[in-house]
Amino acid sequence: MYRKGSLEDIADDILYIEFDRYDGVLSIEEICTFMNYILMVSANGEKIMKMLEMEANELKKELARLSEIGF
Repeated sequence: MYRKGSLEDIADDILYIEFDRYDGVLSIEEICTFMNYILMVSANGEKIMKMLEMEANELKKELARLSEIGF
């Protein structure tokens, strides 16, 4: 869609994230917290990738911390 509209730069920057690894583990609220965090720190992809590599319990703790500070 973006490429058809000559918006290649936007198309190249799109990142598709699947949460299937955490299916049945993360709540909708936790996913929303994660997405809010991603939107706010999108310039730091390294932090996001580190979170995506966390084990479920570790990620849940981090999302709880982020939720407490307003994400």
